[in-house]
Amino acid sequence: MTNNHKQIIALIAERNRTIISDDDPILILNTLFEYAVEQLDNKNQAQQHQLNQHIESILARLEHSMDNSLINWSDSIDKKAELLIRVGLEENRDQIAVAKKKFFADLESQIANQQVITSAAAEKIQKAAKLNYMVGAFLSVAVAVVCIFALFLKIRGG
Repeated sequence: MTNNHKQIIALIAERNRTIISDDDPILILNTLFEYAVEQLDNKNQAQQHQLNQHIESILARLEHSMDNSLINWSDSIDKKAELLIRVGLEENRDQIAVAKKKFFADLESQIANQQVITSAAAEKIQKAAKLNYMVGAFLSVAVAVVCIFALFLKIRGG
């Protein structure tokens, strides 16, 4: 008999002025409750691990996407730089100024779009994590209530 069971027997004896045996259903229900809580904790840990893996996968895909975007931007920058050099700094200042404005406006737009995508992905990940924690908490409370109710019915009936 575990120390926990001895404590339960002592508590019942103290409060109800009765003694229960080692094979009493109350101890069985307590053991079942402890087992259910342990299983729920294991399931929560597994779900947390799965969620962490999913988040890591999403972040890896996002990083890969951003790396590809940076490569494309780099190629684009090289092409535009060559164009600017060919235009000639002294002869076509107005055209260079317009090209610069367009280049930086395009770059700002691309960066803004990437930030929107990143923010949306982070928000979805955050919502999924919150939902997972809420479900786990709800299940924990539900199991506890059912076990306590079963214990109450057993005590009242037996």
